[in-house]
Amino acid sequence: LQEMVQLAYTTTSFYRQWFDDSGVNPDDIKNIEDLRKLPILSRDIVQSSWQSMVSSAVQKRQRIYHRTSGTTGSGLSVVVSKSALQRINAHVSRQMQWAEVDPRDWKITMFGARVIPPEQDKPPYWIKNFPGRQILLSGFHLSDVTVEDYFHFLKDHQDWPIEGFASTLHILSELLAKHDRKVKMKAVFSNGEPLLPYMRTLIEDRLGAKVWDAYGQTELVGLIQECEEGSFHLSSDFGILEIIDENGNPVQPGEPGAFIWTGLQNKAMPLIRYKIGDIGEWCKDQYCPCVRGTPLVHPIITRDSDYLRTPSGKVFSPRMINQYLKEADFQYCQFVQEGSNSWVIRYVPNHDRSENQALAVKRNLEKLLGD
Repeated sequence: LQEMVQLAYTTTSFYRQWFDDSGVNPDDIKNIEDLRKLPILSRDIVQSSWQSMVSSAVQKRQRIYHRTSGTTGSGLSVVVSKSALQRINAHVSRQMQWAEVDPRDWKITMFGARVIPPEQDKPPYWIKNFPGRQILLSGFHLSDVTVEDYFHFLKDHQDWPIEGFASTLHILSELLAKHDRKVKMKAVFSNGEPLLPYMRTLIEDRLGAKVWDAYGQTELVGLIQECEEGSFHLSSDFGILEIIDENGNPVQPGEPGAFIWTGLQNKAMPLIRYKIGDIGEWCKDQYCPCVRGTPLVHPIITRDSDYLRTPSGKVFSPRMINQYLKEADFQYCQFVQEGSNSWVIRYVPNHDRSENQALAVKRNLEKLLGD
């Protein structure tokens, strides 16, 4: 923590001004309690000032630029270091080992990558990534028409681990259930969205393996991972978590509050006391039979959206549709499905290019969804 605070103060213009305006000496931040001397960093501030938050300590060739669509469609630019990506991969590998999966084994991945052209209507709906030892399985082609192709692909790769967004895994499982199909995977890893109990039940039934859920974010400020006992463990070595009430005071265990993250790994763009917009609570009972000893957290509200369905029978996860917002820059954006073949894009502009970007989003969605 002390290292990240010093790095932020000495290598970014934003935090130098932020500390000075707050009247806080960075040398006085010794522990988690001292963090409360600092103001909250809102998402709006990060959205408008991210360029001044990029640390000169990380060389340009070690920086990777990301664009997160955001829960409300309010895009955010994030810069991460290659070392931070290595760290998050190490933490993901650690959870895989909890599930008795060797991180070097091949796996199936169903996140937001557009690996197959939207207009393709024949298999394969997947592509191999040999360096990553994974098969990228498209989440954009799931439908009643294609479910048999997906089923036979999964059947050919039974006993492999599969990972993806909760909603995408659930849509896949819904289609398998509708066609009375089951497979037996080695383990299922869910991330990026709330995994509701009914979703978990169906996924485990149709994919034939326990779901290992996790909470993370593009900003790489924190991580919460599910263990074999079903408890959610804070990865204390990845980021510091505060949970506060509306007055900024720490909540008691069992009381919901806003997540405030201080990242410990991403030196390219430090985020200190960052209010990400999610809500959760410390568990009242902090004992877990797995005895890993890290704090137990219950993420209550992260992302929550409806599924979107087309007349042709395709079903889309909101996370898949949100991928089309990563190239746009709106204050907020919302997709409304008014009927089976009627969509509306609502947006709050961020600059004079917003209208052209909205039209580009519309064109891209028409390629995916049809007219």
